[in-house]
Amino acid sequence: MKNVILMGGSGYIGTHLMEEWLKIDSKVQIISLSRNGKPDKLLPSLVNHKRVKWMAIDIFNMDSYLSELPTPVDLLINLIGTADGKDLESFMKINAEPVKVMIELMDRLSISKGCFISGRIGMPLTINYFWLQNKRLKK
Repeated sequence: MKNVILMGGSGYIGTHLMEEWLKIDSKVQIISLSRNGKPDKLLPSLVNHKRVKWMAIDIFNMDSYLSELPTPVDLLINLIGTADGKDLESFMKINAEPVKVMIELMDRLSISKGCFISGRIGMPLTINYFWLQNKRLKK
């Protein structure tokens, strides 16, 4: 069985990615890490899926959930983020800080493959200001 962790997997992109992946890969188990765990409104195919584990966690308190994660983990995908923000500080908290957690998780669990997926690209440059600043700081 392939273990894949989706950080922020309970959102729109995460649940749709999960649904499609489960259709095409019978050997994948998906672990969704999010504040609320299993969402109240869920795609019908995911409601009681046996290869999905929903974990309601504080992503920043890694020691509280690290021992509950499977090993080995084959891939970690970070879907946490927002398209807007009240100010740069709050925008950074929800977009940049989870990337740091992702890197630490990959290190602590010896995960060799990971990626960050954002739905932010494609917005006009004036709206993209915080997003662009955030990306520059992460590099």
